[in-house]
Amino acid sequence: WNYGVGTPGALLSMVGYQILNNIVVNEKVFDPGKILVKMSKDLNKLLNSGKELGKIDDGMAISICFIDHKAQIIKYAGAGNPGYILSKGEFYLLGHEKFQIGSREFLNKYESSGMVNCIFEFQKGDKLYLFTDGFQDQFGGMDNKKLGKKKLLSMLKQNSNLPMCSQLDTLVGYFNEWMGDNEQVDDVTVLGIEL
Repeated sequence: WNYGVGTPGALLSMVGYQILNNIVVNEKVFDPGKILVKMSKDLNKLLNSGKELGKIDDGMAISICFIDHKAQIIKYAGAGNPGYILSKGEFYLLGHEKFQIGSREFLNKYESSGMVNCIFEFQKGDKLYLFTDGFQDQFGGMDNKKLGKKKLLSMLKQNSNLPMCSQLDTLVGYFNEWMGDNEQVDDVTVLGIEL
């Protein structure tokens, strides 16, 4: 998940972890869409305890995947950040919701109807990429502009034939070169999994 920077972001991330852990470990919910809807309800309830439901309209971006290697299927649900599969040199966007969990908009849309998972049949060697917006939102380069999602996806595609650890080294080097003397503007997480 991704909530932003600083102490408030860190605290909400810890709360999100506790909610997620309770849903999966104690309540035994394993469906990504159901997990996100339940997390959203619990987060909104916690943020608004003692207040009228929905008064605080904050949330967090999160992606949940269930990977079945035997059946070669990914079940994906995302809120705020998309996921991507790179298969045979092409990116496939895993469906996601633009609203973050905990937000009024997310709850209004999914509380009663539920959230449908994106299901993708993958091939051995395909790659799954999940990332926060920190990489693409970083200012830098010759014109001191945001790096952008297009450049990030291009970098991932360009280096997809490398082992994952080498891809990481390449991304970190590119990010630091792009950032230059600018301050890092947000948290940065890029997760790559070879399937």
